Amino acid sequence: MLIAFDLDGTIADTESQIQPDVVSMLNQEFNVPVTLEYWQKNFHGMAGKPLVNAINQHFNVNIPFTEFTAARIRCWPKLVAQGFNPAPGVYQALQAVTTQNNLHYCICSNSRPERIADTLRVLNGQHSAGLSLPNLFINRIFSGLVENSPIKPKPAPDVYLAATQHFDIKPEKAIAVEDSPTGVEAAKAAGYGVIIGYTGLVHEPEEEAKKLTSSGATHLLSHWDDFHSLLKQISA
Repeated sequence: MLIAFDLDGTIADTESQIQPDVVSMLNQEFNVPVTLEYWQKNFHGMAGKPLVNAINQHFNVNIPFTEFTAARIRCWPKLVAQGFNPAPGVYQALQAVTTQNNLHYCICSNSRPERIADTLRVLNGQHSAGLSLPNLFINRIFSGLVENSPIKPKPAPDVYLAATQHFDIKPEKAIAVEDSPTGVEAAKAAGYGVIIGYTGLVHEPEEEAKKLTSSGATHLLSHWDDFHSLLKQISA
């Protein structure tokens, strides 16, 4: 069995810092009148050119992808310097998963590889929990934003298919854990047998749960403390 975790908003509470930052950047540098609420409802989970295309369409602007990317790169060091918090209970869940010999695990993310590496490195509290996330996920990271790669970002199924191919596991035997409809759609398109919609870090859990379910989530998870029992239920 393979468990493929999304990163931002699932393992790491990055969205609470990244979303306000990108909204501020769009307001100030590109004069796009997007609000945080609008971003969360319309762009949550999107990345790369599909995200920039969606912003341009929603606000009738023409932001070049290269300029948007450059602006985000300029903002990133400030965010990394602040560090990120883990999702509550996720370290215990990861310990339970990574110590089972019959389970493969990985990260499938719409973040760039260097951002994934930075996020794993600066997640607070991992060492006191007896973990080193950069070591835990060596050769277990699949990104939808690798430069010059044919792999497309979610909602394309590419990252999830790359993961099952790497571990030689049929998609129907794989589990995805996602916090956004975009990610759920990607896992569904990849044919994953189980798709867990995680709502532990979103602002409106009940509303988001409906979106995740309608996008294809087969199960819901509101706190990582319940992950082990959910896996037992799924495996029964």
